[in-house]
Amino acid sequence: MDVNQYAILARLHVSTKGTLGERKDDGASELLVETYQAKDRKSVAAKIQLINQNAKSVRRVKATAQSMRQLLYHYGMPWGSREGQLIPLNIRPKFETEFNRLKKQHDEAKEDYFNDYPLLVAAREKDNELGTLFRYSNYPGIDQIRNMFRCDLIYTPIPASGHFLADVTDEMKENLDRSVSNRITVACNSLVDRVEKRLVEYVDTLEGYTGGRNGRFTDTLVSNLRDVGNLIKELNFTNDPNIDKLSFEVGRIARFSADSLREADYCRDAVVTEGKTLLSRLEAYKRMGLSEADLMEEAIADAFADFAMNKPPAGLMSALMRRLNSFFEALRSEEHTSELQSHLNLVCRLLLEK
Repeated sequence: MDVNQYAILARLHVSTKGTLGERKDDGASELLVETYQAKDRKSVAAKIQLINQNAKSVRRVKATAQSMRQLLYHYGMPWGSREGQLIPLNIRPKFETEFNRLKKQHDEAKEDYFNDYPLLVAAREKDNELGTLFRYSNYPGIDQIRNMFRCDLIYTPIPASGHFLADVTDEMKENLDRSVSNRITVACNSLVDRVEKRLVEYVDTLEGYTGGRNGRFTDTLVSNLRDVGNLIKELNFTNDPNIDKLSFEVGRIARFSADSLREADYCRDAVVTEGKTLLSRLEAYKRMGLSEADLMEEAIADAFADFAMNKPPAGLMSALMRRLNSFFEALRSEEHTSELQSHLNLVCRLLLEK
């Protein structure tokens, strides 16, 4: 699969070092080493805040920087710790529009900070919180401060196909293809994790709802679940039908408005039941590659696990379930030890024995 036809890697480098947060003070560190006779200088390094980090302009710079990072993680999927996030091409325009809006806010926040910088330095001297550690020589000029900020969004192709693989051996190509396949699996699993997080919150809140002012939940409980259902459909760059199906099921669970859920017990009961059913399938989604056959096998295993734990009622049903359970266990065992036999022969022989 040529992933570059469907997605691109995006890396974001945002630095706010110009806000002059924690900085090591060599003089204070030496004093601590001498006072406490510490051998490890790093363990007693004295750090100071040259600028008050609670100042409004400082907080706004950092908040807008964090918003850009969160946007990338919202629209992207993991693709290794350093390579960046995988952005499906179909939602890249939406991502860039939102990113440009946040970057503009970040640039405006930085300009406010640059204007406040002299006042913040003067305020730091006046508040006397640094005592004799305050020295004007520690504060760079405004031009240096500007250069201490960075915001770069970098796109790179995914090293999975085309000219990148033209000059490598077949073995290397196979390893690269396997690596790409594994990373696609991880990326898809990250979509399932997003659903799981919102769905657990949704089900737990509705199940524990008691009504009244203290038991109320916000409208965002429903909208957050609905949004994540829509988002995973957009992020499904592999066009996996099971991801699309998962998106549909999430949308169905989030079909009722918050007001309807507050007022009608049957609405809450219905979506809680449906939500729990979907949650029970999510682990199978992640473990087994999202195939319906695997999900069915997992469901059968779960059913027998519940049966064994809760003990069946006496009578014909109990005997039937025990026979079925024994049959499936024998089939699994025979499948591993009788590799030369067809599945049809195995099933026929086991049915005769049972």
